Amino acid sequence: MIFADVIARWQTFYFAVGGISATLAGLVFVAIALHFQRFQQEENIPLREWSTYTVIHFAQVILISIVCLIPDQTPLGTGLPLIAGSLYGLYVFITGLMYILRHRPTIHIYSWGVYFIAPAIAYGLMAWIAVSLLVGQTQILPLMVLVVAVLLLLGGHNAWRLVLNSHIPGINSEN
Repeated sequence: MIFADVIARWQTFYFAVGGISATLAGLVFVAIALHFQRFQQEENIPLREWSTYTVIHFAQVILISIVCLIPDQTPLGTGLPLIAGSLYGLYVFITGLMYILRHRPTIHIYSWGVYFIAPAIAYGLMAWIAVSLLVGQTQILPLMVLVVAVLLLLGGHNAWRLVLNSHIPGINSEN
């Protein structure tokens, strides 16, 4: 089967998750805009960081969707943007991890799973899939469902926590 045909078979999936992710990212922007003053306060730096990771998770799903919706896609046209997106996701993950470790010496075990382990797996798997697609190996494409699902779940989880925490005075989003 031709590479573009394999990618095109997933078009409905990418339309759906791209639309869902864009909607949720937009709602996060609305929540931030409604509480913009809180996000500017020095004591709410963790809240700003949290919102950044949330938007990035959603943006990654949008990137995956856009790349896979391009007509007559090629291995190079699919692989390169997905590699770039996964590297950016890993960069944000690593810088976030360094920030957290510097400012919060004790981290709840739940936080390790949600904020460190799951994103590392998702972005690492995304990079592996991107490299595989770059060399024309389309049989790995179904694993992208796992990447998208993890990123949507993480983004949704973070967005919900963001909404809950943005209404509480003095919140510092400890976990």
